Amino acid sequence: MNTIKLTVWGRAFELNIVFDCYSGENTTENQRQALGNFLECSSILDNALGHVFDYCKKHDSNIQTDNIFKYVIPQSLFIQRTKDNSRVVALMGAFKLDLEHGIAVVFKNETFWKIGSQDIVL
Repeated sequence: MNTIKLTVWGRAFELNIVFDCYSGENTTENQRQALGNFLECSSILDNALGHVFDYCKKHDSNIQTDNIFKYVIPQSLFIQRTKDNSRVVALMGAFKLDLEHGIAVVFKNETFWKIGSQDIVL
């Protein structure tokens, strides 16, 4: 499994890189491009922080907004296989307010797309 060092919301993490592939299947050119473009646009992660806090507040309106890492711990980048050649990358992580399903912050074509449990991309 490949890993990458990435700064997420001001903190450095070593994240697993997970490609949406069947056993024995190679990554697609589109998936490689999605990862490359995502890594070149580091500001998209920073810009998504407000969406992450909003998502946390939907689960618990009393959360403190001073430190997102009290609630979310980034663990991996999931690069989804798509049929329409869109580039979909999800930052997957542990989520204190939903330990079973975690959190996925999903980006499509290098812009924030949606946020939810990891089920939205798996």
